[in-house]
Amino acid sequence: MEEVLCTATSEIDSAESLRSKESASPMENSTTLLTKVEKGRLKKLVKRAKSVQANAESGICQAMDWEELMELRRKQSSASLIPENAFVLGPSVLWRSGKARERVEGTDVRAVLRRLIEQQPHKRGGDISSSENRTDSATDTLPNDTAETSRKRKHVSECRITQANVQDQNRFKLPQWVTLHNAAAARHVAVLEIHCHDVSRFLACQQAIRQCLRENESCLATESPTRWFTNNFPKSITDVLMYAPDPKPTCLPPNKVTSLQHLYNLLNDLVVKDDDWQREDYPALAVVNESTHTTVVLPSQDSSACEAASPSTSMERSPGTYDPNGLSCTSATKTDGLPPYVGTTVVKAAIPVVEAPSPFSSHRRGIFAMDCEMVVTSKNASELARITIVKVESVTEEGHVQTKVVWDQLVKPKHTITNYLTQFSGMTPALLKDVTFTLEDVQDYLLRNIQDGDIVIGHSLENDLRATRWVHRRIVDTALLFQPTHGRFKYSLRHLTAQLLQRQIQQADQSHCSEEDAIAALELAVRRAVQGSTFGVPDKTHRNQLSSMAKNETTVCIGPSSWLQTHVTSQPNAIHALACESIEDWNHKAVAAWLAGPKRRARMVWANWSVENDSATSILISTLSGLLTKRSLTNTVIMVALQPSYGVAAQLHQQRKVKSNPKATMGWSDVQEAGWMKASEDCQTGSVFWVGTKIG
Repeated sequence: MEEVLCTATSEIDSAESLRSKESASPMENSTTLLTKVEKGRLKKLVKRAKSVQANAESGICQAMDWEELMELRRKQSSASLIPENAFVLGPSVLWRSGKARERVEGTDVRAVLRRLIEQQPHKRGGDISSSENRTDSATDTLPNDTAETSRKRKHVSECRITQANVQDQNRFKLPQWVTLHNAAAARHVAVLEIHCHDVSRFLACQQAIRQCLRENESCLATESPTRWFTNNFPKSITDVLMYAPDPKPTCLPPNKVTSLQHLYNLLNDLVVKDDDWQREDYPALAVVNESTHTTVVLPSQDSSACEAASPSTSMERSPGTYDPNGLSCTSATKTDGLPPYVGTTVVKAAIPVVEAPSPFSSHRRGIFAMDCEMVVTSKNASELARITIVKVESVTEEGHVQTKVVWDQLVKPKHTITNYLTQFSGMTPALLKDVTFTLEDVQDYLLRNIQDGDIVIGHSLENDLRATRWVHRRIVDTALLFQPTHGRFKYSLRHLTAQLLQRQIQQADQSHCSEEDAIAALELAVRRAVQGSTFGVPDKTHRNQLSSMAKNETTVCIGPSSWLQTHVTSQPNAIHALACESIEDWNHKAVAAWLAGPKRRARMVWANWSVENDSATSILISTLSGLLTKRSLTNTVIMVALQPSYGVAAQLHQQRKVKSNPKATMGWSDVQEAGWMKASEDCQTGSVFWVGTKIG
């Protein structure tokens, strides 16, 4: 590939010497169409287009400059001043000067591809190259420019750089090994995704492509050995290049916690909102008459309800009624034999803003964490068997809390236990044998010791609230707090604790411990309140980026029907899909038609082909050679990506997944494991050819 670059450079130098001789000939004045100013401008642009610098981008990066260069060359060509062997480098992906040619990552290839497609320099005229190029471009003058016009042009260029293109530079960060040369000339991009059945076919195909590029004098090619993925879970070229995780949120400095009241205020911002409360089906209190404080408990999935009577002064408990601080709750019709729901607050339309308590207040707003363990009873429903409440005693500036278990109580279910769920709850017949504490006693404790302003933290608290038949509105639920942005599933507490706190809970040889779970949920919520939204499980959701790569421009995908269904047509988009089951099908020629068609040309063409024999290899080389000889493709970058053994590795991976299941009747042998490892290693490595052009 270095020979190609050297050849191109020598040809350009010889062309320049010939052009300078012709420009000095007596015939120049009678044939040339260029003015003196245009000649100077052309010389400057040609020099910039040829000069490859050791930057992320070099050459001409503004569409207006590239269009001007092409127009001046057309004028020069019409005057017969350009020799046939004179070339200017077109859009090219090159190894950056001084960088070792090592194996690159698949994510780097994706970054370069997205940069080529999404920048759309011919529309935005963006320049995100080096500061030297930006300064040079901003001070260039066009033919017949006046001083005022030149000043305005410089001002517009500077504004363009400081606004839109700074954002592009951050968005399309190129890897350290690559130099993107003459980005403004890249009007079209072709991706030829080639899958080889095995390594031997891959090597043969790779050598054939090298030979094809070496023999073609109109191209400038760079080969980058590539590692498509880094683990033993096979990924295809499509998986790596089409799909990308959502961008990470901007990291903010963590809050410094000054007091428990400060921590309370931070946690109060994380309280479950009304919409989430209704969507997740928490038991709720609905206001019936605000003037008399009459309320009704409306748990969405329970058959019992509780109607509050007018305030009273009695603190004694009678069957079916309770009056905490003047709020009474009486039983309505009950079909499950359990006590009615009780609540610590009258809920209004929105959560009221909590003001800081007076230093003389008799009750300091507290921060609690709660976790419950349940068993299955004869009513075929879960009932409370254990409840643990943890309270925050103190907190450091970094958000480390000191906790205390204020209540840990076993509870006797109302009905006969049919399943202790020991592996999940830790409950056994021996533990609950002599327990006399009832659910009504639990409600008494909660209503007397936790007030409406206190924050209660837990994981999937809707289950705990139903188990205790207690409605408390100011809760922080870590299941919702760390719920992924895309999808309706929730992370388990065990997973969150392992990922974010680097601590293992709920081990396979142990049962759930309500104290351990409550403390884990508390620490997760506190860390989230202190560090902000950046504290969370990294969102590894990979979304298909193909439809966004070339927005509002023609994109074409050509490949097998199964591939199109999986990656293109399964989601709404404006991508043209053309089925081509094999590279030996006649419609593989659609790639050239969409790239070089006289009427409609695609911004991006993506082809997916399998090459499994010599005939298919010959067709691939013929297709590539045909693309390189078309003069209309001088503003096109072609990417040929090779990967061996993916089909074999994917099939073995699926078999391994099924047979590794303990319930599978046929196991997974060591020989099969070795074969799977070998296939995964083979399809992990590949090669990418970046094919640019030399413009005559």
